[in-house]
Amino acid sequence: MKANINYSGNGWQGSRYDNKLSAKEIARLLREEFKKELPGVKVSVRQTWSTHTPAITVSIMEAPEAVLTERVKSGYLDQADSWLEGFRKPWETETLEKLTSYGKELVGKISGALKSYNYDDSDSQTDYFDRNFFDRVEVGQYDKPFRVVEQKNAENPEPVPATVSMEGTGLEIVEYSEKALAVFGDTRPMKDRLRELGGRFNAHLSRNGAKVAGWVFPKSKREELETALSL
Repeated sequence: MKANINYSGNGWQGSRYDNKLSAKEIARLLREEFKKELPGVKVSVRQTWSTHTPAITVSIMEAPEAVLTERVKSGYLDQADSWLEGFRKPWETETLEKLTSYGKELVGKISGALKSYNYDDSDSQTDYFDRNFFDRVEVGQYDKPFRVVEQKNAENPEPVPATVSMEGTGLEIVEYSEKALAVFGDTRPMKDRLRELGGRFNAHLSRNGAKVAGWVFPKSKREELETALSL
């Protein structure tokens, strides 16, 4: 997502700039790109307006690592925006110091993607502004702080088997429904332990087209059940 920029006598133009694309369409393309290219990162891409020029704001809401340094107490940082590839203004140096090395890399990728659809032929000395859109990158939102969220699944997680036979006990742990497990077999010797684990006995469960007795548990109990029944 590096911004390939072509310079002109008046300013610069991103490699993916297309005057047929509206800011709304660019925002949609960016959402799709970030979802694919930034695994584990949750961003909000919003198209708004700044005076008479459209604006696109990207809010980094979740990531697997910290984006802000510890000295930034709040989880919100406006204008992390990012002239990370040049054009730095004095205030932006202070902004960059609030980002971790991971945060600088992430903001740089997002900024590069934004710039690739943009152009800027502005002349600040004469207060002349000519851009495809104004862009901004922020960490969190004013009413919702950024969060570090560890990725739940490994790249190639091992599938959880639907049925687990507990050797030596004659019991089976079965995925009974979307939210429940069932323990089938001769459960009488283990009934007190199953009750302690939070199980609920039901004499009329269905299995393979027949009515059988068993104990029902929430899926969150699976690991605890396997440990208890393997003893």
